Amino acid sequence: MEFIIIILIVLATSKVTLQGVCSRKYITNFSDSICFNGIIYFFASLVFVFALKCSPQVIPFAFTFGVLTVLFQLFYIQAMSCGNLSLTVLIVNSGMIIPIIVSAVFFKEQFGVFRIAGIITILFSLNLSMNKKTVKSKLKWFLLSVTCFLTNGCLSVCQQLFGKTALRNEGISFVAWSYLLATMISFVLFIILKCKRKRFAVGIKSTALIYGSCSGVILGTFQILNTKAIAALDAGLLFPIYNSGTLILTTISGVFLFKDKLTRKQIASIVVGIVGIVLINL
Repeated sequence: MEFIIIILIVLATSKVTLQGVCSRKYITNFSDSICFNGIIYFFASLVFVFALKCSPQVIPFAFTFGVLTVLFQLFYIQAMSCGNLSLTVLIVNSGMIIPIIVSAVFFKEQFGVFRIAGIITILFSLNLSMNKKTVKSKLKWFLLSVTCFLTNGCLSVCQQLFGKTALRNEGISFVAWSYLLATMISFVLFIILKCKRKRFAVGIKSTALIYGSCSGVILGTFQILNTKAIAALDAGLLFPIYNSGTLILTTISGVFLFKDKLTRKQIASIVVGIVGIVLINL
């Protein structure tokens, strides 16, 4: 079952890479970003539209997850636009601490010495990866980043709780409804923004639909596997490996596709992250 984590890391990195390519080419403002996210959510739900028939109890979980997804993306964009990018990513990735704490407190998961050491090592790896050039702290950025931390953690907890219920076999329906609702919310927000600006042009070129549809398919597949993984694996194993692995693979992807330059600290963070993964699996 641990092999599923590798698949999750590859899927997550693929989605981020596609979004990065599209963002650099076609997205120029906040409304474009909302529109593009809406496209992703739409295709994520469309792929699994056959699964919309489900138990009524699934809908509250899906609604909560859909709302949190939209809020997270909105706060994330705003935080990155007004503060230190690396520090923002560090805070957001640290959201894995929330589901780990929930597992320890409410699901009585046991944490051995090596697993605790591995978690600490991975958090240290995330710290090494951030760029610490002088940036003046801003209250707005801090509040947005903390909100991202909370919403990201709550997203994982929502999936975690769903995976622990008798509804876990309806994971496909959960994903379908979550992103269908996220699509609707994004559409409403997009219309509101356009009404304020009194311009209704979408602003995104048709080529972005390809990126959005591919990202949506990847996202939908990712969430189905992620829901199954959360139900089957300990949070102390899943979240640290997933977060550090995604960080490592995304960094490598940035070097080869976007010609990003790795600093010595970023290289060190990759090595430390791998050490953390090994410790968790001992």
